[in-house]
Amino acid sequence: MITTAPPDPPALAALHLAKTGRFTDMHGQDVTLSPDLLAQLAASYDPAIYQAPLVIGHPKTNSPAFGHLAKLELTPEGLFGEPINVDPAFAEAVRSGRYPHRSLSFWPADHPSSPTPGRPYIRHLGVLGAVPPAIKGLRGADLADDDGGITTLDFT
Repeated sequence: MITTAPPDPPALAALHLAKTGRFTDMHGQDVTLSPDLLAQLAASYDPAIYQAPLVIGHPKTNSPAFGHLAKLELTPEGLFGEPINVDPAFAEAVRSGRYPHRSLSFWPADHPSSPTPGRPYIRHLGVLGAVPPAIKGLRGADLADDDGGITTLDFT
């Protein structure tokens, strides 16, 4: 009998994670995403140290993971992330529009939990279903600050 392996799930396109600008987070604090900060996020990202998971919402434990970010890339348009090992049901829920918004959470450089002390680091990429973006231009974006000084960016 001849058997064939199931087809690989369709690859997800690189996700637009952030762009430069000055934003007001959900607590009313001004946050500046400078070209230098985005470059630091891209340069510090090392999946061998910590591979940022794809999650639903903003779980404090960064789990369960429905995939991960393989690498980050800085372009003139902003910061992009390549999703890998994405759960097919999760990918379909995102594609079908159940989770139209993305929300990037990262540790600032001075955060004690950052896996790269002294440098900012991506914590997770959450998908959100009902939170409308407040900041336009990143294919939709909203900036929020989680508990403990963790910065969170929401996108559509």
